[in-house]
Amino acid sequence: MVGVNVFSGVIFAELNASEIPLRFAKWSRLFAPPLVICSLVLMSYPSQFQDWAPWSDFLTRGFMKIAPVNAEKMRFWPTLGAQLFVFTIVMSPHLRRFLSHRWFLWLGKISFPLYLLHGSFMRSVLAWLLFSRQQITEIEEEGQKHMRYPLPGVPTFVIVMPVFFVILFTATHFWAVKVEPYFGVMTKTAEDIMFGKSERSSALPIRKD
Repeated sequence: MVGVNVFSGVIFAELNASEIPLRFAKWSRLFAPPLVICSLVLMSYPSQFQDWAPWSDFLTRGFMKIAPVNAEKMRFWPTLGAQLFVFTIVMSPHLRRFLSHRWFLWLGKISFPLYLLHGSFMRSVLAWLLFSRQQITEIEEEGQKHMRYPLPGVPTFVIVMPVFFVILFTATHFWAVKVEPYFGVMTKTAEDIMFGKSERSSALPIRKD
């Protein structure tokens, strides 16, 4: 699916630099909401146990009808959903203005640190918050016995998850503000060494709609 995303990105970049989105701008209030909802549903396609929910099972059966034998189904629908979402953003000035809210801009600012840190925090901080008071017990599952921590109750999740998200987003904000600029300086230094310090113009024109 990597090649599909690469070519889609090239197409969307060309589309963004063209006049085509301007021609559909006045209708974006009509087509943007259903396309966004559809793209979010597709991006929510689970990586396993797709038959546990009717909607994901429906997508799985649809994929089996159109895909070659032994094709990778796990990333097909999320990839298609992501491309549909980007296409809607390119075509809809109303959606771009909505996503330009300062809270969305902040989420975009910390998105890469969030991608880097969330796995480590889930395996350390979240695991400790959820299971620190649990005792490991023997659980029988499908005729086999395993030693594992029992799942916490709903009240624990209700209390722990907000605390975890506060910790995670605080850490990602700190990373974006205090740590990431150093990597930016390193990247700029490497660019200056490779290309010189002369001013380089933007490769693509900037839209002002």
